[in-house]
Amino acid sequence: MHGMKLQTTVEKGWLLEKLQENRDQHGSCYKEALEGYLAIAQKKLRAAMKKLKNGEAIVLQFNLHVPEDHTKDYDTVISMLEAHTEETITLNSQEFRMFVEDEWDWSDHWLISNAGYSGTTADLARRKGLM
Repeated sequence: MHGMKLQTTVEKGWLLEKLQENRDQHGSCYKEALEGYLAIAQKKLRAAMKKLKNGEAIVLQFNLHVPEDHTKDYDTVISMLEAHTEETITLNSQEFRMFVEDEWDWSDHWLISNAGYSGTTADLARRKGLM
């Protein structure tokens, strides 16, 4: 399919529903990852504080990546579609991949970086063969 200029025309309402569904799943995964991140960060900080209170000189270095949230990407596309005056919209293969199949340029990195904090995201990453 590389190099092909494939296009499809879809109903605007259907596309809006699909984007909202994808946005909701993304938001749910992000929320779960953020909760996991906060729990791990607090645990590491408590352990470090305990050592410091006991007079231990320790290296204070935490290698925790903050979960990524791409909700704004969905919001932008949803707003653009809501402003679209036609009942149908033509998508190229890259747009279809992002908006319908939920495969954005950042998707794989997002799944991998958030998988350590979220079971749901880890399951998605495993299904895609990323882990």
